Parts: sequence; C-alpha cells; structure tokens
Amino acid sequence: PLYGDAALHLGTGEIGFIMSASSLGMLFMTIPAGYIVDRWGRKAGLVPAFLLTGLVFALFPFTTNFISILIVAALLGVAIGLGGGALGAIATDLAPAGVKGTFMGLWSTVGALGSAVGPVILGLVADVLGLSLSFYVTTALVIFSAITTHLFVKETLEKADDKKAG
Repeated sequence: PLYGDAALHLGTGEIGFIMSASSLGMLFMTIPAGYIVDRWGRKAGLVPAFLLTGLVFALFPFTTNFISILIVAALLGVAIGLGGGALGAIATDLAPAGVKGTFMGLWSTVGALGSAVGPVILGLVADVLGLSLSFYVTTALVIFSAITTHLFVKETLEKADDKKAG
C-alpha cells in the first residue's frame, strides 16, 4: 500500500483492489497447496513458496502503474498461498503430543509477533534505503528462509510406505 501510494500515486480504491487481488491469489492456491503438501510433503510446498515469494517481491520496484502492480500483487498472493498450507501442516506435525494446543498457540504468537514487528523494521529500512530497496531486503530474507528450510527443516509428511515399515 505504501509503495502504491508513494511511488505510483494510486488512489485508495485502487490500492484496495490490489490488496483484494493478492487475497484472491491466496484463496486460489488453497486447495492446490493442500494437495501438494499432502502428496509430496511440507517442504515441497514451503521451499518453492519461499522462492516464488522472494522473486515476486523483487518485481515490485519494476511496477509502473495500476495494472502492473495488480499483476505482481496477485502473483504474491499465489506465492504466499502456496506456502500457507505447508506452514500449518508442518506446525501441526511438529507439535509434541500432550501440548499441541500450547505449541500451536506459541507458533501463532511468534507469527503474530513477526507480523507486528516486520512492517516496522521494513518501514525503517524504507526510510533509510528507500521503498524499492525494502523489497530487495524482503527478497533476501525470504530466499534465506527457503535455503534454511531446505537444508535444516525435517520433512514431516509420513508416506503410506513409511507407516507400514514403522
């Protein structure tokens, strides 16, 4: 919204429409993302989602008008939607027996904290480096997340063959 206002001089209605396009992109990916996570695993949904999200964030500074930012915002929604099911599934898989509710509450709290602090930090980055560069900082952080997830997060999906063997 800040970029649409400050850099592209879009109106409130246009910015609202762009936010809706992003939400629709997420909605569009709900069932496909669930299928990917159940069929190929949590990391199969999460790592590509992080990579795609990072790449899409890098496109925002290249938007020049309402249509171009609308397309990029919709792609961002698709990218985020791709990972949404994977995050929920992996959290549920990792929750220890007997304290699943507490674990999920903590998981939610950490996510909410990130949602509250992240925009403030990126706002400071935008103040210091400019709006466009804040997108590249976000790109770097999300791609770092993809790499660390790929390298260090254990796949938690149990395949039917794995269940029979155990």
